[in-house]
Amino acid sequence: MRGLSSKENLHIETSSSPSPPSSIPRHAFISYAHADAAFVDRLVEDLERAGIPCWVDRWGLQPGTPNWEQAIRAAIADAFAVLLIASPASRQALAVQGEMALASGSASRIIPLWVAGDRWEDSAALTLLRTQYVDCRGEHYVDARVGIVTVLQGEWDRLAPQQAVLTQAWPPLAGYVSISLADGRTIAFRAAAYPSVRELLNALYLGYLRDVYRPFTYGRDWLLANQTRERQELYVLAVPWGWLQPAARQQPLSQAQRDWDAVPLDTYGLAAGTVWSVLAPPPVALGVATNNVAFDQTFKDFCHGETPKELDLLTIDFLPRVAGNRSGRYTRADLVIQVAPLPPDGTVPADCPNCYVLGGTGRSASHLRSYDGNVLSYHSADSQAPVDWWD
Repeated sequence: MRGLSSKENLHIETSSSPSPPSSIPRHAFISYAHADAAFVDRLVEDLERAGIPCWVDRWGLQPGTPNWEQAIRAAIADAFAVLLIASPASRQALAVQGEMALASGSASRIIPLWVAGDRWEDSAALTLLRTQYVDCRGEHYVDARVGIVTVLQGEWDRLAPQQAVLTQAWPPLAGYVSISLADGRTIAFRAAAYPSVRELLNALYLGYLRDVYRPFTYGRDWLLANQTRERQELYVLAVPWGWLQPAARQQPLSQAQRDWDAVPLDTYGLAAGTVWSVLAPPPVALGVATNNVAFDQTFKDFCHGETPKELDLLTIDFLPRVAGNRSGRYTRADLVIQVAPLPPDGTVPADCPNCYVLGGTGRSASHLRSYDGNVLSYHSADSQAPVDWWD
């Protein structure tokens, strides 16, 4: 069978009745010979930039892995597709031959990418000679790249369930928003299957919480708070800005702000790859608004399970120092930092489009209590400037 040129639409033929996957697909497995490592590096960079997680032995096998063969078997079992980097070197590599034998018995599609050699026959095993391939040699790769991403996304969607019950929240599943329940279960929701926050919350409530909470009580009786790897007392809350108003916290959000949830998931940080917990609303809440990209990235990292030292500085040092000024404001020619009560109309500070609601429990609640319902705004003249923690 002929290959695909870079100018043609990419389409990989599939069988009509594949065997079901034995586990939740997590990545595209890349099978290659080390002579082709430079191409693999470029491919992985492009795929992961497009949101496609990849498994490569150089990074997937942790130092000291006691049974690397079993680790590779598990990685193939967890793949939604297997990319064969086809070349004369990979055709002769025993490891690649073994990986292809395993992949052929799985639910994952084998997608050959021809990267080197003058004849396809010199780069493919006998069992793959009639398999459709993608010509990625030299300049052909640039045109083929978009089609490869499209096919991989389709394979991921085909095999990935919309919901899955996990025994542990970490590490988070790529492509999923994971939500931990009070009973110890973690439910992973395929982010692409839920266009809005409302659809995600409806699926969560109807499937797992209707025996725990009364309907339409989100924001008053329960809410979602981001979860990190470590024990925490400070959370980013999946609530709209107006929830900071004391009156809004006393009633369900569906009553206080009718269409607050008719927005994409990432509006409140519910991005794929994040982990959240179902919690009672914390006793203390603070708004953070900024136009600064680095400051905003701090909170995006926090939502993805990181615990950067800047958040300790925020609650223990930085926030009290700003609020300790008579005006509650620190001003410099290129920077304005202010701590002030939320305006009665609940408006966001001017020119600060990136907004978060933080909730505190335990010691964090003690640090934040005097700022409950307040807003910390951080506005830099250069939105790309490094964060200045007011030395």
